[in-house]
Amino acid sequence: MLVITPIQDKSLQKKLSEECGIPYKSSHMAYSIDIDDVTCGIASFYIKDDCGYISALRLIGDKEDNEALEIAGRAILSFLHNIEVRYVSFAPETEAEKHIARRMYFKDELDKIDLDLYFGHHH
Repeated sequence: MLVITPIQDKSLQKKLSEECGIPYKSSHMAYSIDIDDVTCGIASFYIKDDCGYISALRLIGDKEDNEALEIAGRAILSFLHNIEVRYVSFAPETEAEKHIARRMYFKDELDKIDLDLYFGHHH
């Protein structure tokens, strides 16, 4: 079973970032990606100037599970929308991230998604 959980402990976030091969940044928020009770990835993001930025959707080592990464990415979008961040951007680095970015409707790394339109909410 897939479980996406906010990481509350920064030391755990640092350890998981290192295991997934991404730089740890204490200012970033993150979710752990657990499959069948095993932590196997991280979804990292931050907020700057009223815009959300997905910084990484990665699994440990050579694991591959684009569906799990996409669901984690969508969890970030949902969280940002819930706290009323309207725009989000994603500059994918890996082939898996590029594939997921396209599936999440990012056109390119400069593209910002309007979360109100993404979730179909009108004010």
